[in-house]
Amino acid sequence: MLCDVEAEQNPYYPSQLSRFKKRVGARRLQRIMGKLLLALLKGGVINGETVVLDATFVKTYSRRDPHENSRGLSDPEARVGRNGRTYELGYKLHVASDAKSELSLAVIAAPANRNEKKHASALFRKAMKAQGKG
Repeated sequence: MLCDVEAEQNPYYPSQLSRFKKRVGARRLQRIMGKLLLALLKGGVINGETVVLDATFVKTYSRRDPHENSRGLSDPEARVGRNGRTYELGYKLHVASDAKSELSLAVIAAPANRNEKKHASALFRKAMKAQGKG
């Protein structure tokens, strides 16, 4: 409903979303998301009383660099990190969400080898700022 996709329609392909992101640009996308978040806050969809933090692994489409096995070859910012019980090359998305609505308030993308605890305070501050509380 949020993305204006009807139940009988197929969801967006990942390539459509990445082209949109490239076309719009990072700053403009941040502004769009900020305005959307404000509208959800004003509409009472998000109340922000309880904020939860979590991270999820995102696999990168790159091989490991043969000279330095802990990083990506075509994606040099990607790092080897824990994905469940295995280690893979990728990133971690650190997300702060409103517990009631389960909608994201703030996101930080970091290489997979970075510990979640190191991003918790910055992520929490970013979530509070997004709600106008920080």
